[in-house]
Amino acid sequence: MNKIREINKRIIQLVNAFKKDGYEVKKIAAEFGRVGIAAEHKRAYNYDTGKKKRAYYLEGTSYETGYLMGLLAEDEIHAMSSDFTKNMVTKFIKDATSRRGNLIKELLVSGVYELGKANFRELPENIREEIQGIYDGCKKFNPKTKVDMKHLLTLNAGIDILCSIAYTGFFLSRKVPGLEPSELNIPIMCNGFSIFGRHASGGHYFGRDFMFPTVNVFHDAAAPIIYKPIDAEGKESFPFVSIAAPGMVGSISAANINGVGLGVDM
Repeated sequence: MNKIREINKRIIQLVNAFKKDGYEVKKIAAEFGRVGIAAEHKRAYNYDTGKKKRAYYLEGTSYETGYLMGLLAEDEIHAMSSDFTKNMVTKFIKDATSRRGNLIKELLVSGVYELGKANFRELPENIREEIQGIYDGCKKFNPKTKVDMKHLLTLNAGIDILCSIAYTGFFLSRKVPGLEPSELNIPIMCNGFSIFGRHASGGHYFGRDFMFPTVNVFHDAAAPIIYKPIDAEGKESFPFVSIAAPGMVGSISAANINGVGLGVDM
């Protein structure tokens, strides 16, 4: 009973914190004694779709935070793991609409799946656990979910694998006779910047842009995700806010409670 009261008290505090920042809580998930929240901003909208921008709060171990996200955002996870992963492949091919381009696309897709599956066990344990948690949470929320481990793995390892293929051409050179490096395209990636001192009124600002193709999916699903990490022994780590999309493990950019920021640039 005390544990239930503690969880309810934490939920009230979190709902009030979101409200203070202009968000309205739309969904609350509680599993394993942990809390997950999905909220929508009252005034900030997506320019293209008109949908209100979302934010998430997740707490617990890697598996638990993944599970909570699966309960909160199964639709967005499916869009990212299915539509985003399939469409991003075409951005690595210069003439994706030609007959040969379609052949290269199919081989790239199958190659990413093969290499991703083969290298899954090489990923750090916490990443594997969070991916598994996302899948299990989606299945719990919707037993007929179209989210599967194959596409989740491709989402979280696929870009790295695609870059390794496109930069070297090694994998495809064995699959496509006469493949030329000029047939592949490396999408322009990102920039990071930092402003401090008098130009920042004595403060310090850090930012980055996202130049990787969004393929009409990422920019709709991307959101601030607040993490409160807890390890398997119950020890809390530094809370942080991450900019990513549901289904993605890791951050596009992030800052922790001590003001340490990071951005992924290529």
